[in-house]
Amino acid sequence: MKKYGIILICALPFLVSAQSFKDYYKSQKQGMDANQQTDEASEFNSWRQQQEQEYDSYKKALQEEFQVFRKTLKEEMEKYQNSIGENWDEIEVSDAKKWVEYSDDRKTKRVVDYDKNEIRIHVIERKGQDATRVMEDALKDMLREKQETAFKREPVMSKVEKKLSKEQVVLKGKPSEKLVLSELFEKPKPTKEEVDKKAWDFLKKAQIKRGVAKKSSAQAEGSEVMVVTIPLPKTRVSKKAEQYRKTIAQYAGKWDINEPLVLAVIHTESAFNPMATSYVPAYGMMQIVPRYAGKEVAEKLWGKAKLLSPSYLYDAEKNIEVGTVYLSILYHRYFRKVKDSESRLFCSISAYNTGAGNVARAFTGKRNLNKAIPTINSMTSQQVYDHLRKHLPFEETRHYVQRVSKRMKAYQDL
Repeated sequence: MKKYGIILICALPFLVSAQSFKDYYKSQKQGMDANQQTDEASEFNSWRQQQEQEYDSYKKALQEEFQVFRKTLKEEMEKYQNSIGENWDEIEVSDAKKWVEYSDDRKTKRVVDYDKNEIRIHVIERKGQDATRVMEDALKDMLREKQETAFKREPVMSKVEKKLSKEQVVLKGKPSEKLVLSELFEKPKPTKEEVDKKAWDFLKKAQIKRGVAKKSSAQAEGSEVMVVTIPLPKTRVSKKAEQYRKTIAQYAGKWDINEPLVLAVIHTESAFNPMATSYVPAYGMMQIVPRYAGKEVAEKLWGKAKLLSPSYLYDAEKNIEVGTVYLSILYHRYFRKVKDSESRLFCSISAYNTGAGNVARAFTGKRNLNKAIPTINSMTSQQVYDHLRKHLPFEETRHYVQRVSKRMKAYQDL
């Protein structure tokens, strides 16, 4: 016993009683816990600081890329329009419902006008040139042109795309290899003979007019302008809609959005023009604005805002996905407190065109949506629709909600 006592005293010379040992252990443990908590807090603060720095850096890169995007778009569009104006009286460029291309020398212009449902080919006739042959070749080339090729030929977008270099904040894509005018053929990849036959069939119905060009560059060559107008089949829109029906159904189901609503929005925005663009700028069949709808959808899908580039939005399937997700954001987030489902639908349709803030303005005169919701909920769905038709800030949106609503019913009946 004496041996063990010596060992105990050497090991713990300060140990007096069992109670004092418990106090000692407790105090040591509290000290260790406090040190651990201090270390953990320090680590967390370092991590949080790093995250904030990364976020600020990301946000700065995103803003810089949007600035490059806007600046390049403006500069390249001015150059493009100036080059057109050297040869043509009317500067005609692509928009939401019009696909316009020029030859490299700007002497031939070809237009698919989706609103008028026709193709127009304009040729500045030159001495020693067979203008009819030029027109025929232009028509055949247009009929066999892929969406991917159309994007590469578009001088403004292709140059904008090259300027977007910060991969961490920009999403790029690849436009489809489908034909721009695929709805005019029975097969997705028509043969050369089938394209030639379609061209001849169209030319039989074409109207040809000639007139003297007013531009001095054309007059200097003693040139006239030949304009060929070709009507497109009345079934064009329905056939195009059918081609994308499966994709629309997939994303509408995934994001809990009515399929006829997506179809009606596409029809109203672009008449199913896969090369649709606008000055806003907005791109693709659902006319996605990168700075607004594009950023919100990116946050929803990938957890952070991104710049959806033109090449990404000219991929028709991605465009449909982005547009459908944005409709879902409007319906299920912004207007979730609107009790009547039809009233919520009318508000979401309007907001797709003009933004949720302008929908709020229609009811209260201010952009605060939370203050507008009680007013909306105090109305019937018909009263909400009538109010939007009368009080939305912009005439375009007042017509928009009407057109989409009517077309939605039409697609529901199909």
